Amino acid sequence: MKKRALSLLMAFIMVVGLLPTTAFAATKTLSEYFNGKPISANGGIGTTAWKVSGDMLVSGNKGKNYSTSTLTLTFTADTAISFEYRVSSEEKYDKCTITLGSTTIANAISGDGDWTGYTGTAKNGDQLVVTYKKDSSGDKNDDCVYLRNFTCGMPVVLTFHANGGTGDDYTQNIYGGEGTLTANKFTKSGKVFAGWATSENGEVVYADGAKITAEDNTDLYAVWGDAYTVTFDYNDGKTSNATVDVAQNTAIGAAKLPEEPKKTGHTFEGWFSGEDQLTAETVISSKITYTARWTANTYTIQFLPNDGTGTMDSIPAAYDQEITLPANGFTRDGYTFTGWGDSPSYSKYAPGEAVNNLTKQNNAVVKLYAVWEGNPVKVTLDFNYEGKERETRTGSVGSNFNYDNGKFSSIETQTRTGYLFDGWFDAAEGGNEITNQYKFTAEDAEEGVTLYAHWTKGITVHFDGNGYKSTIADKTVKPDEVFSKLPYLSSYSYPANKTLDGWYIKNSDGSFGEAVNKDTDFSSLDEVTLIAKWRDYQYIIKYNVMYNDKSSVTGTMADQPAAFGQNVQLNKCTFTREGYNFAGWTISSYGSTVKYKNGDIINRQWDNWDSEDGEKYNLYAVWTQNVFGKAMAAIQSKLPADNIVRIAGDLGLPTSGEGYTISYSSSNTELLSNSGMVVLPASGTAEITVTATITDTKTSKTYTKEYILTLYSADVAATEAELNNAVSKLTGNFKPVYGTDTNAITAVEKKLLDAGCEGIAVSIKEAMTDSGNYSGIDQNGTIHYYFNPGMTKYGSYFYTTFVLSKNGASVEKKWYTSIDWDKAKVREALNTVADTLTVPETATADMKLPQIADEETWSNVTWSSSDPRVLTIGSAPYYPYNSPYPVTLNAAENTTVVLTATVKCNSVDGVAVTRTFDCTVPGGTSTGVDYQAKLDNALSGVGLKDFVTGKKLTEENGVYTTSNDIQFPTTRDLKIDGKYTPVVITSSDPGVIEAPTTPNSARVWVYRPLPGEAAKTVTLTMKILDRPNGPQPGDDLSTMRVLASKEIKVTVQPLTQAEIDAEIALMAKVKAAYWDGIRNANTDQNNVTTDLHAFQECYLNDNGELTWVYDYKELKNHGIIPDELDNWYDLQIWRLFRSSNADVIAHENLLVTRQNDSKAVTITSYLSSETLGRYAEKYPQNADFQKLYQQPVTVDLVVTGTQYAQGNNEGRVQAASRALAARPTVTVSFSLSGRGMGFPGSNLEYAEGSTVYDVFSDQLAKHGYTCKRRGSYIAAITSNSGVTLEEFDEGKNSGWMYRVNGELVRRYMSAQGLKDGDRIELYFTSDWTSEPGAEGWQKPGKIETIVNADGSVTKIETKSDGTVIETTTWRDGSTLTAETSPNGRVKTVEKRADGTTVETVEPASGEITASVSVPKSVGSTRVDIPVSKPSGSMVAVIVHPDGTEEIVKGSVVTETGIALRAEGNVRLKIIDNAKRFNDMADHWAKDAVEFASSRELFNGVGNDAFGPDRSMTRGMVNTVLARLAGADTAGGETWYAKGTVWAVENGISDGTAPEQPVTREQLAAMLYRYAGSPAVSGELGFDDTTVISIWAYDAVRWCVDNGILNGVGGNRMAPQDLARRGQVAAMLMRFLQATV
Repeated sequence: MKKRALSLLMAFIMVVGLLPTTAFAATKTLSEYFNGKPISANGGIGTTAWKVSGDMLVSGNKGKNYSTSTLTLTFTADTAISFEYRVSSEEKYDKCTITLGSTTIANAISGDGDWTGYTGTAKNGDQLVVTYKKDSSGDKNDDCVYLRNFTCGMPVVLTFHANGGTGDDYTQNIYGGEGTLTANKFTKSGKVFAGWATSENGEVVYADGAKITAEDNTDLYAVWGDAYTVTFDYNDGKTSNATVDVAQNTAIGAAKLPEEPKKTGHTFEGWFSGEDQLTAETVISSKITYTARWTANTYTIQFLPNDGTGTMDSIPAAYDQEITLPANGFTRDGYTFTGWGDSPSYSKYAPGEAVNNLTKQNNAVVKLYAVWEGNPVKVTLDFNYEGKERETRTGSVGSNFNYDNGKFSSIETQTRTGYLFDGWFDAAEGGNEITNQYKFTAEDAEEGVTLYAHWTKGITVHFDGNGYKSTIADKTVKPDEVFSKLPYLSSYSYPANKTLDGWYIKNSDGSFGEAVNKDTDFSSLDEVTLIAKWRDYQYIIKYNVMYNDKSSVTGTMADQPAAFGQNVQLNKCTFTREGYNFAGWTISSYGSTVKYKNGDIINRQWDNWDSEDGEKYNLYAVWTQNVFGKAMAAIQSKLPADNIVRIAGDLGLPTSGEGYTISYSSSNTELLSNSGMVVLPASGTAEITVTATITDTKTSKTYTKEYILTLYSADVAATEAELNNAVSKLTGNFKPVYGTDTNAITAVEKKLLDAGCEGIAVSIKEAMTDSGNYSGIDQNGTIHYYFNPGMTKYGSYFYTTFVLSKNGASVEKKWYTSIDWDKAKVREALNTVADTLTVPETATADMKLPQIADEETWSNVTWSSSDPRVLTIGSAPYYPYNSPYPVTLNAAENTTVVLTATVKCNSVDGVAVTRTFDCTVPGGTSTGVDYQAKLDNALSGVGLKDFVTGKKLTEENGVYTTSNDIQFPTTRDLKIDGKYTPVVITSSDPGVIEAPTTPNSARVWVYRPLPGEAAKTVTLTMKILDRPNGPQPGDDLSTMRVLASKEIKVTVQPLTQAEIDAEIALMAKVKAAYWDGIRNANTDQNNVTTDLHAFQECYLNDNGELTWVYDYKELKNHGIIPDELDNWYDLQIWRLFRSSNADVIAHENLLVTRQNDSKAVTITSYLSSETLGRYAEKYPQNADFQKLYQQPVTVDLVVTGTQYAQGNNEGRVQAASRALAARPTVTVSFSLSGRGMGFPGSNLEYAEGSTVYDVFSDQLAKHGYTCKRRGSYIAAITSNSGVTLEEFDEGKNSGWMYRVNGELVRRYMSAQGLKDGDRIELYFTSDWTSEPGAEGWQKPGKIETIVNADGSVTKIETKSDGTVIETTTWRDGSTLTAETSPNGRVKTVEKRADGTTVETVEPASGEITASVSVPKSVGSTRVDIPVSKPSGSMVAVIVHPDGTEEIVKGSVVTETGIALRAEGNVRLKIIDNAKRFNDMADHWAKDAVEFASSRELFNGVGNDAFGPDRSMTRGMVNTVLARLAGADTAGGETWYAKGTVWAVENGISDGTAPEQPVTREQLAAMLYRYAGSPAVSGELGFDDTTVISIWAYDAVRWCVDNGILNGVGGNRMAPQDLARRGQVAAMLMRFLQATV
């Protein structure tokens, strides 16, 4: 036996010694592949990078639409080269281009081609570039490009000779002295090719296709021989023998060996003839048979107690061996043993049962669990009210009360007229709630359990939609929840051209009662009916004067209400402007093109998408200068701007011009002659009137204009300088304080005295009011605080001209004045508004409470209910604006509820009035939706999914099994609104499965038992709750009513030590390769010249290679990820990637800014295992898990300076060494100043890359100061003497700011890097808005504020350089800012209240780009990208982090730009992707076809034609909708196969008849299902309505209501006519416009 073992060992050593080294080699890198060759290789990064596969190079963008994979080879010496390439791609679409320097080797080739060779020469510095570029869809053939046999140097010529065989000699060139032999091309009758010899009669030296090394030209001769047949006997009872012919007395070779066979439950030992084992080097010297040798796999059966107690020995077993299972040796209190199971929950084998083949894996451990059944528990249900008898059921230990006699039998939610069920408790009154989380115990089995029902009084609410097109279900709620649970109404179902005015209590005669609000009291009612109130749409024509014309235009014009869709005559212009004639109206506030003449007729149609009720339509007066205006302009150009003359001499007044003459008359010719000669007074001032008479030389008409000039003496001019100094003290804006300041003159005089300016008299030039005469200042200084009956502004703004005088001289201060509200008048107005509110005495199902009581007053009404259980007041929908609050009723008997209305002015803080109303909710009112059905359908349809693999979990005997986190159905899957019906998930064992703490979160985190522990079964409960008011501060989910509930059992498999060890090994690999993960196109970490790339994840692919993920769409949810760094939240400047010098390499995105000299930078991250890292916090003492959590990793880099040009390697290397050896420092100064505190600092030395915050922190500590901060924003500073100076201490605009080198810096100190010589000043300001450079700082006189009809406020700022910034702020805090530069560039920034931001840049010419950021909590939302000239073929394109691009097929064109749905962080650009078809020029569907084809939803029919009138198949519609959803439709047995499979899986189609033409009603149904099958109601008005199939009726109705489907003429729908391609394009366009 020992001798046999020794011989086998020696044979194994010999075989291993003969194997090529590549048999054990790991996959090569590009650098290793080209090792020894004068080539520097760059294959790209990420998932599109080129890779080495065996002896070939392969492109990396297989299956990735809109992607490019580029291989760049740079030659570092002159050389001859040779290689072969092969393209295997989708013909005509996915193309490969190969260039060498300026030579094109292959130009945009595609299809499935053969290997092609190339031989040539390359110079030092030349680049060979291979690019594989893919289009938007379609992956054919191998979908990649291959390169092989790459050699360099002068060629060695191999000549092949037939040596008695058939065929002509041929040659092969190899380079660099090595290569792979071309396959044999010769044949010889009756003989077998054995290999190549180096002489005619020599023996075989090289096998066919072998590697060869040769320095000189070589002749190779074919060797021929007779064949022996080798037979392979698989010895498995089912596989037939195989044979191969091998040349006699030659090695069989690896190519002729069969693939290693497989046999269930066995291990293949090799091919044997007797005891001789076959290898590739075995010489075949006769006909022979080799037989497969197998060894049965062995395993161990382990017995686990499954929460029982005791121990049992394991049993060894082998495949095909029968084993008798032992009797149970475990015990468990309260349970009975039922048998052995391969999972903890279900018995599969009985003790003493004979079993075999429990696994086919070798050396596996099979775990058999003792399966237990809980002992019975007597459960008594006490319904806790008279008339309802007790019930009993039999539960079991370990189960909740929803099990009866061992089977799941849920106790239904109890109902009782007029009451809400609160749950089961362990006492008739008080006690503890018993939920389905409670599991019966062994003690319960002995004593029994009684459950008592608890109840709360309720109210039923009915809703009368009063023309609303959908049914509104009744609701039963708590009386104080009626208002908060008012139903949401979709604008799709509003009556035509109507908007919701509010919910009212419906009187018994059907009339409107009192309006319902949150204060409406339903506590006395059991039932109430609410009725909806509607009103018509209109718009407001506003006649305006352009901003630059306001100072010269007089007169006012009232707003003109106008109904949509009706002819309206514009009012005659009553504005006047001296020197100008009225030309007409324009719609641009800065335009000059006349759109309407005086009195024109206009007709604006209602647009369901863009129009809004009450919207304003602004018209601006356009003027043309007349001859008198030209003359006055000429005169004014010669006069001083302030009409004060300070210099004697000739004024140079004009006497004539084009079309006019001028004469003058002076009131004091001694000082100012009629010809304009000036003599200054000896003292004081003199006021002179100059009268100019202008004559129109064409008409002889005259016009007289007086100019009043003031002549200053020398002493007055000196006084004027003193007055100008006083004016300079009047900074900021003039803001008198209501309740304190009553006279403006007195307030200004006090300011001057406080500033040290004495002896100055103050007066007001003229009384001033705002544009609406709502506030003002009299000439005597009396202040009239602002009051606008409409209350539609945040106070008023105008300029007041103060005159400062002294010693006969005076100067003017035109001061921007802000007047606050007259709050006494506001309260009086609110009382008037509140008196108009009404609420029906009896609530109805359609009752709504108004959000506004008076459309003419910008006031807001909020409501509360005294008993929200009976009458709940819901949240008003965001759109349409001012929609009423919905009301939900729930009363078992008539109940009176007190509704309280609180009326506030939206623009005035601290003023409110209230009114109360009694409202009776009729008994028996209730509403409801079958939420349990929704929950059950989602769990059975979408189901639970493995969060890592995305696969649906399978259920066996009511239990799921998982080893990863679980994805539950989302609110979208459930088809509910999570705002009002939140979904919560709870876990019976949070230590094993942790449920989310926030509602509507669909992921649960799984913590697997540790190695060696048993699997654990956890009960998860998914609930839909009732939250009628939407999210509120302090929400308590545990108190909310449960609408639906479902328990799910999940068994969690334990971890294995092998999994943990593999993850630790992966962590080590990723840490070692950290530089590869961020390097991007850089190849040397001491020579960084371009941006780095921050990765999101790293995992091992199927080939065992590290794969770096940069695009969140490609995340695998397993592997190693960068984790949050220490203190990131406080500082908010880095999170995952920190740079030691952010001026050179930015934090987070790692963008590189090269300096003149080379700079050393350190990049730091924490790395964690995505699946096991969190175990470190759960098991802090477990050393293995700690290795997988927040592992620090750093890399030292050198960013090469720009002074080192390409090729200057020596200088660059020296600079890199210097940078790494000593990090540079900078010297700065720092000072702090504020009331009662401060200190200076100078000559402070810091490392390059430090920030202002570093200096601030050090200096504060050095001087014993402390601070209160939010991140690196400083809220307060306390000095070493205890003085504290905090934001707002000196007013609402006061706080801490800082300057660097005298300039205000508008970013956090932690984001401001240091430069040598920086002078840093931290100081406290009383008004940051007055600080030059601060956000919002304005030069006086350049701002216009407009209050829009919807309540939003628009502020228009014109800067001195011509830049115009227009900012609109809405009630909810959302803003939209558009900045137009003089060069035509427009930058738009939208910031929504929910945190969504959209930043768009549209240059004067060139590409429009946008950046979108949507918080995770928002999910998918609509965003609008503004475009100045949108066209139908414009589309949005996502630009992914790796540079690949993807068309957003669901983007639509609006009047103002492009709209689409987005989530997360997205970079976009807007392109014109027009497709031209020669048969669409005059077709009615031209625009729709342009829309659909530009989004590449479907293409033409060939020959540049679209075929708009051709029919379209069901399969094509399936494919179009699948593409729209982002599904991959390429491949499949037919072109429509994948699209149809997708449509079936998503409930769009039943998949039948894919090649049949689609009808109009079928298309409507498919679009309707794609939209989620929304609710519809009402009837269709077409004459052929009865022809519509029953299954399609709702779909057609929905499509008609939303403008997607129109009739065909003659009041016909023609539902069963074929849908033509042009019609499909039109419906797709309308569908997207309606649903985006």
